[in-house]
Amino acid sequence: KGIEVIRGTKYLLAKDKPFMPEVDFEQIKREPERMIPIEMAKGPILAIFDQDDKSFGFENPWVHLAQERAFHAGKMDFEILTYPGLGHLLDSPNCPVCTETTNPLVPWTIPYGGQVQEQSLAQIDAWKNIVDLYKNL
Repeated sequence: KGIEVIRGTKYLLAKDKPFMPEVDFEQIKREPERMIPIEMAKGPILAIFDQDDKSFGFENPWVHLAQERAFHAGKMDFEILTYPGLGHLLDSPNCPVCTETTNPLVPWTIPYGGQVQEQSLAQIDAWKNIVDLYKNL
C-alpha cells in the first residue's frame, strides 16, 4: 500500500498521483506528542509554504495546526507566508527554479510544481523576510 519513509507515515507511490503521505490529521491532533512542540520555541517562527506544490498535492495543514497550538500557548510571534505559484522547493534568490526531481524511492520523476516567474518572485520576497527575521533576533 505504501512505503514508510518517515516513522509512522506511509507514502503512497503511484505514477499518476502526487507523492502523497497517508496521514490522519485528526489523529495527529489527538496525539500532540507526534508533533514538534513549536509552541515551546523561544524565538519567533516564520513558516513559508507554497500554493502550487505538485509533489504532495494538498494545502499544508501542519503549519496552521502549529500556529493554532502556538497561539493557544500564548506564543504570538508566529508568521505564515504563502505564495501562489510557489512549488515544493524554496531556493535562494536568483537560483534556477526546480519544478521536478528524481528520487531513489520511485522510478519516475516527481513533480514539484511552481510557476517560474511566481516562484522567482517568491524566492526574492521570502529571502527578504528570512533575513529580516535573523536581523531582529
